[in-house]
Amino acid sequence: MAMTFIANNPANNLLANYPNGIGTLITAQFVACDPLNGNYFTATNRDLVTFICLPASAAPAWNSSTTYTQGQVINVPVGSPPVQTAYIALANVGTNQNQNPISSPTFWALYTGSTLNVTSAPDSCTGRTANIVGYAVPVFDSTRQAIEFLVTPSSTFTLANGQVQFQASSNLVYVYVRNL
Repeated sequence: MAMTFIANNPANNLLANYPNGIGTLITAQFVACDPLNGNYFTATNRDLVTFICLPASAAPAWNSSTTYTQGQVINVPVGSPPVQTAYIALANVGTNQNQNPISSPTFWALYTGSTLNVTSAPDSCTGRTANIVGYAVPVFDSTRQAIEFLVTPSSTFTLANGQVQFQASSNLVYVYVRNL
């Protein structure tokens, strides 16, 4: 499985709260997590990892000509009067093109929010074991909240090759890694 590499950026000043909303937060430095293949970055010194989750309302409208992959979130008008309802594409279900989310439960599920998991890495040199399996990092579905944690090369989440691997459930999760 080919995972998506997340670059380690130099330190910069990010506000603790994001008062100007998501538009000023999502820059070229933030990368959408890859829910299909997973993600990783290489731990260098002390790294501060920032995760944010866009609200479901930020997902695009469903398009019958687009082929969707696992973890992509879309919005569809449902009911009368129509209310925008978010759906998430399911894994390994064949070609998800022109599969209406309302009538194709094999391809789609109602989107209830994003999850993010990091698993601790075993290390034979230190005797560390993979005893944290699927550590669920809280990801806020908000334009003004984020979760941050510090990772060092000796972290329980760092593999022997220096990689920190994580899996997001949807493409609404964004990550930014910066070296401190």
